[in-house]
Amino acid sequence: FFGPYSSGAPAIFIDQCGRIGGSAAMVGAVGADDFGRVNTERLARDGVDISAVHVDDTLPTGTAFVRYRPDGARDFVFNMWTSAAGRLGWTDAVEALVARAGHLHVMGTLLVRQSVWEMIERAADIIQARGGTISLDPNLRKELKADGDVGARFERMVAMSDLVLPSGEELFLAAGLDPSATEAAALDRLFDRGVTEVALKR
Repeated sequence: FFGPYSSGAPAIFIDQCGRIGGSAAMVGAVGADDFGRVNTERLARDGVDISAVHVDDTLPTGTAFVRYRPDGARDFVFNMWTSAAGRLGWTDAVEALVARAGHLHVMGTLLVRQSVWEMIERAADIIQARGGTISLDPNLRKELKADGDVGARFERMVAMSDLVLPSGEELFLAAGLDPSATEAAALDRLFDRGVTEVALKR
């Protein structure tokens, strides 16, 4: 493989953190296959700690395909939960990483999975208890089938976040407002809920 490279919002984000010299690590899972290796090798080469990326011996690395429409809209085809990512769990390696982490960054796509949500809550409690911070990129995808609890998880995630990085209508979703509201009103609502910074992605 010459590519594809570390992709999907979580890997893109943490890869850039590593490339600019930040202390960066990722929690995740890949299969014991060439696709998994090309991604973990790229992350490691760019300075990302991959000690908490589990390698699954039986399931393949997850994939996502994206279709770009003429109007700029995108549609996704995911294979996440029947891949190695579907077995993502709290391991000794995750415990060790969280024990030394000062910040937790969460992508909203993960909120659709109950087992992953439990990991997020556990990590957030540990990190915040010692004064660490949390950021959230809403990044919800319609193609990821959500259970009835995703809305409540998302609200809880916003409430525990110091930094929120929404794009488009995600700003209003995070604020719990209709998209017809003004950006200023949405920002005020988020700040009232305890968010200290908002980075609007345009």
